[in-house]
Amino acid sequence: MVDYRAGLPGRLIPILHNLRGKDVPVELPHTVYVGHWEGQERVFRDMLVCQNLDARYGQKKVAVSNRPQERKREALCQKLQTQEKRIATAQRKVQEYTERIEALEQEAQQKQTENQAGVAALRQASREATTPKQRERLLVRAERLAAKGQVQRVRLQERRRRLVAHRRTWQQKLTERQGKHQKVVQALQELEDRPFYDFDLEKDNLMTYLRMAGENAHRFVQERYFANTLLEKVDEATMARVVYNQPGWVRRQGQYLHVLLQGYSDPKVQAAIARACQRVNQAQVKLPGGHWLHMEV
Repeated sequence: MVDYRAGLPGRLIPILHNLRGKDVPVELPHTVYVGHWEGQERVFRDMLVCQNLDARYGQKKVAVSNRPQERKREALCQKLQTQEKRIATAQRKVQEYTERIEALEQEAQQKQTENQAGVAALRQASREATTPKQRERLLVRAERLAAKGQVQRVRLQERRRRLVAHRRTWQQKLTERQGKHQKVVQALQELEDRPFYDFDLEKDNLMTYLRMAGENAHRFVQERYFANTLLEKVDEATMARVVYNQPGWVRRQGQYLHVLLQGYSDPKVQAAIARACQRVNQAQVKLPGGHWLHMEV
């Protein structure tokens, strides 16, 4: 049935549906009916009798990109980029800790050399001292310097141990991330580019629009010219049999196109058609060819 809720009474819109709920969105009937679904055959089966729109064109396949595969490939590519960034971070950390360990070893070697040189100088000075008190004082300084060097070596070794542990942790992370990266690369290589097709429903949608246009034209004729008559509420198939396909004569005369319909045996139908013809003449309908329509029965 025709929905009149979208405008003033008598305003037709090209949507046919029986959704009467107040919560039904305006765009829902269009979305449902334009799509290719089985309900169309049930909704429009009564219209096929009077309209020559029952042709079946089939469904054309259109080659498109394999969207499921594309989504998988896109997800894997994003995962691959993430893994590459994580691998770069792990490599940078390993390199950073390696450089810090090397710098610490050089520092430890330099401090040890300086400490040994200082201890050796103090001991040499103690041997050259002229008094026992001076010799004892130099030996004490040498022992303190040697003890300080030992403490420094222990601290540097502890720092090196911590740095080596951190580097080992990042090396393990690097190995793990490289394994995950290899799995993602392998998954990308295993993706198959299988052909993918979509149904082209352009012809189906076009036929749907034509059917709706024919139904709306029928409703318009009933409302405009057959209001308050016997034929106001009849279905389209009956109107096609009684009115639209009624034999008659057509004659051009000047600016007018005269249409004379064959009479009816039923007086009520004859009266309804006569009243409709009178309304058509009063409306002064101008045809696309430029002629004015004049109807009689």
